[in-house]
Amino acid sequence: MDTRAKIDAKLQRLEQLIPELKAQGDTAAALDLFAKASTPLTRDAPAEHEAYITQRLTCMLVDAGLVAGGPEGEPCARGDEAEPPEAPRGDEA
Repeated sequence: MDTRAKIDAKLQRLEQLIPELKAQGDTAAALDLFAKASTPLTRDAPAEHEAYITQRLTCMLVDAGLVAGGPEGEPCARGDEAEPPEAPRGDEA
């Protein structure tokens, strides 16, 4: 089972692929290749990290302009500023 640190490293590698995918000029092809590259991460995601992974992937695609709109729910948090999904936030503690 992947730890949060391993998940973040895999997400970072995926994010680094985006400029290369966008450079091909075909958004549909870029999304398809990104989906294929992210499949191992999403398929094998520990249940407690599924929502976090999905949010991060969505944020990457929105930030890159590959999909329109913004992620639902909380704003995109990256790297060290991203809390694990089970962490209390704000006045929920």
